[in-house]
Amino acid sequence: MRRLSDDWRYLARGEVAVGDLLEGVGIEKAVPGAGVLTRAGFDGVVRRLVGKLTHVTGKADAAALRRAAKLLDRRWDGLTAAERDRVIGAAAQGFLAVPKLVIPKVETILRGDLTSVVEATKAAVGERHGLAITADLNTQDAKVVDFAASSQGSYITDQYGVRATAYEQRARDIVADGLDKGLGRADIADMLRDELTSPMLGRAASYWDQVASIHVARARSYGQLSGYTEAGIERFVNSAALDEVTCVICRFMNGREFEVETSIDRFHEVEASGDPYAVTERQPFVKVGRTEDGDRFLYAESGGEVHHIADVIDDATGERDEEGRYGRAASEGKLAAIGVTEAPVHGRCRCTTEPV
Repeated sequence: MRRLSDDWRYLARGEVAVGDLLEGVGIEKAVPGAGVLTRAGFDGVVRRLVGKLTHVTGKADAAALRRAAKLLDRRWDGLTAAERDRVIGAAAQGFLAVPKLVIPKVETILRGDLTSVVEATKAAVGERHGLAITADLNTQDAKVVDFAASSQGSYITDQYGVRATAYEQRARDIVADGLDKGLGRADIADMLRDELTSPMLGRAASYWDQVASIHVARARSYGQLSGYTEAGIERFVNSAALDEVTCVICRFMNGREFEVETSIDRFHEVEASGDPYAVTERQPFVKVGRTEDGDRFLYAESGGEVHHIADVIDDATGERDEEGRYGRAASEGKLAAIGVTEAPVHGRCRCTTEPV
């Protein structure tokens, strides 16, 4: 049987609780250090951020689920189809009230953690490469961090909208199926509870996993680029840990060189736009697609266009120190023009960069 302790998100919440206790007795909590450039250090920062995010959103999620469950506890066989739809719709709408409660808390957490990541990354870059740079955020750094934190609110709202829609549709299906089988109120209520409670919480947790990894990766990449800029370094190279679990996208990007100025300008353009969704246009993720014949290829979407990046000939799955083989690969100039230069180049990307 699966235990709660087997889920690292519960361990992450425990780590947050311990940190709060230590802070309460005057012991400083751990902050990202030089290890932020390593995979283990990156994972640690992400894990702790997930713990914070799920800690502040979990109660609101659970309350929304309880309210929905209460609304759905009805004598369904005594309602018309229209009445059933209204009840289910009202239950789903409860999720749309959650963002107003959690967005301010999430923004505060992201702002603090992203600041720490950028500062730690700049310090680590200076230490690793012997560069005379300061760890403190400059004015532009602070603007980028603030925008990254505040713009997340739009995505949170979108996420709860998606969850509400999925919840409503699944509830309709469960109720309809139960009525077709002649089930009573108690049985339908059990089906609703079993199928809607845990899965909804699970999807919410997975969402915060994604948020944490993407934001930490962007903050770390930005911190590196800011440090390179201050040190007068003009070019950098992407660096992926080529082990058995490295994805095809990171293998393709490994070793590709780009201009520091071009890449950091993308961060500044996103911040200056004031548009939360500008990042999807200016720094789009690379995706894996398939042709009608089943062959895989890499692509990115921006500006209303689909940009072909490479055909995947051999993805080197499960191999160490292998990049794979690709056909019709986009040049580094084209990748830079699209906005695909540094991590994260896909969700949960943990790649990093090195100065050239």
